[in-house]
Amino acid sequence: MKKRLESGAPNWQTIIDILGSGQLLGVLVKLNTRSMERMISPAYAEVREAMFAGIGANPHILFVHESFFWDAARSEQAQDAPAADSDHDDWFGDDYFKPLSADVTRLVSELLERHHIHVVPYQRNVEINVLAGDFVDQQQRNVLFRFYVPKGRIFARETETILGLFRDYLTAAGNVQVQQTSHTTATGTIYEFSGGDAVTTEQVSNQIASFSEVMDLCVRDPDLAERRLVELGAEKGQAGEVVDRYTKQLRRLAIDIRHERQTVTLRIRQRLENELAELLPARDIEALQSVIDMIIPDEQSVIQSLGMGPIASIRSGSALTVNIRPQFFNQVQGIIAQEVSGTINLTPGAIRMIELVESAGGDQAQNLRAAIYELEDTSTSTERQLSAKAKLKTFAFNLMRKGGEKLLDVGGEALAAYIKGTLGL
Repeated sequence: MKKRLESGAPNWQTIIDILGSGQLLGVLVKLNTRSMERMISPAYAEVREAMFAGIGANPHILFVHESFFWDAARSEQAQDAPAADSDHDDWFGDDYFKPLSADVTRLVSELLERHHIHVVPYQRNVEINVLAGDFVDQQQRNVLFRFYVPKGRIFARETETILGLFRDYLTAAGNVQVQQTSHTTATGTIYEFSGGDAVTTEQVSNQIASFSEVMDLCVRDPDLAERRLVELGAEKGQAGEVVDRYTKQLRRLAIDIRHERQTVTLRIRQRLENELAELLPARDIEALQSVIDMIIPDEQSVIQSLGMGPIASIRSGSALTVNIRPQFFNQVQGIIAQEVSGTINLTPGAIRMIELVESAGGDQAQNLRAAIYELEDTSTSTERQLSAKAKLKTFAFNLMRKGGEKLLDVGGEALAAYIKGTLGL
């Protein structure tokens, strides 16, 4: 069903009634100059709040040409900026955009923020075609989150088992019915969790912390894990059986993780010694073991080790100090990253973007992290890369709208280069 915002207030009331019907799969909106000028017109004062409250209450995407978001510092560029391109948009038809006055821009921005509208900036109509199609597909299948595991990444073999346990846990403790599927590219595997109509992303995201807690208890104190499962909603008669199954699998996984960690640690140490033995004194070679131990996760944190927690990386400010001459540190870091991260070696900017996603991504953090990996995966289809880029671009754009250019300052040069270069902001 298509409805145009370039219409009278009575038609807007018809749209409001449709939005409140509770029968919509999702809502796609595209704003242009005409519709935004109508939004702030006195003639629409009685319907605009109800309209955007209705949009916000449904799964939705609202597309706006990104020149709309240019701030005062870019105002001279905005005056000369071209209108939205003339390539055809299959979802909304051919359209245009030209810069608005500062007052209209401010009022429209306030309206969208007031109703928590998910705004997606675009440059070309082809982006709308891909993103709208992806949105409809995701809504039809109710994809809750995507999980990317690079080929050759440490503990990659154990990931599918852990994700299977998580799916089982959602049913046992959360009474959430989900399906798990996977798709393999040349450089990684993408896992998708999808659910029924009533299952939300928030439900699944909220279960990750309790899942990690219960898994740790299964290894340390199975009786307490059983009681905790009952508290979380599992049936008392089944909780013991579930915990027993989890405990056996996790103990096996812990052994596998410990053995793989030892193998990878030895391989890294051999590479470092072979490449740096003639360049570093013996005391610095011994110090390398501390760097290795700092980066590679161990079996005591199984869930985090498999990627359902923050990415493992060398971070400045660590409590551990290793005295290795600066000219060799990047080489050491690169060798370890190759062995730990698999076939996709993330750039410093991508790593900083992951850290930003984890701190500010909310219940979309897992999907955004997968998008970073998909964008780095050169074997991913053009459509998937465009979709991944748009998700990250929208995330960064909305943060910048709230925090301005301070986002780039806080993230440092690596993040600024990623956002400006890779995402094109």
